[in-house]
Amino acid sequence: MLFIPYRVDVPIRRLPIANFVLLALLLGCYLVERGQIRDNIDSLVPFVLAKGNPLGLIGYIFIHGGVLHLAGNMLFLWVFGNAVCVKVGNWAYAFIFLALGAVAGIAHLSLNGGPAIGASGAINGIVGMFLVWFPTNHISLFYVWFIRMGTFRIRSYWLILLWLVFDVLGALLGWSGVAYWAHVGGFAAGFGLAVLLIELGWIRMASDETSLLQALGPRRDPDDELGPVTPRLAPAAVAPPTGSWALSLAPPAEYFVSFPCACGVELRAPRKRAGQAFTCSRCSAQMKVPREED
Repeated sequence: MLFIPYRVDVPIRRLPIANFVLLALLLGCYLVERGQIRDNIDSLVPFVLAKGNPLGLIGYIFIHGGVLHLAGNMLFLWVFGNAVCVKVGNWAYAFIFLALGAVAGIAHLSLNGGPAIGASGAINGIVGMFLVWFPTNHISLFYVWFIRMGTFRIRSYWLILLWLVFDVLGALLGWSGVAYWAHVGGFAAGFGLAVLLIELGWIRMASDETSLLQALGPRRDPDDELGPVTPRLAPAAVAPPTGSWALSLAPPAEYFVSFPCACGVELRAPRKRAGQAFTCSRCSAQMKVPREED
């Protein structure tokens, strides 16, 4: 069976320009690489990840072994990278992506040692960050099973953890053809960085988002957990959670009251703030959180 992710239900509130640039760089470098392979393949050697080659820690990210290798990496970077880019900002995202690629390369050289190419180590780091910040969001997938095909949705934590288990098994069992230790190293680095950014307060979750730390931790006062009221771009129809795991990870909807602003944006605030004044973050209008009887 073949599964292809094509969308996540994370609202994109600003353009992820840095991710667009990285995608264009991957494609542009591949086109240059095809020409170099035809004319002078030795010119690519300094950019391959290998022991004793510092340039390769970054250069290997932009070299791919074929069209399918490139297409798969670009697809995953598009699906997961846009949401992470919006969360951290464009400049920080570009630096984080390259740093995760370098860490993934070091993990591969330390635990495997063979030459490697491709952006999958850095991309797995981005996926690790996505898991921390958007574990209960849905991933839409296209599937092919013999002559049948279709689409379905699944909570991101189930799918990402399944991919992680596959990579860990590949690394421990020594499966060939894929730099599994780079995948695992990049994922661990991205996961740890995302947790650290939350703990330092550099990343805050919006009122309609639930991080992995919130989902697995004790239920806290929403006022302390969520901070100021934030707008949603549009109401979204989300499939209800199923199963005990999904139920325990679902956001505590009973804490909130939703209401429209005159500017057309739907707002959501903790019920505890009913009657309190606040400023709409979209149009700066002065409003009050309505009470249930309003």
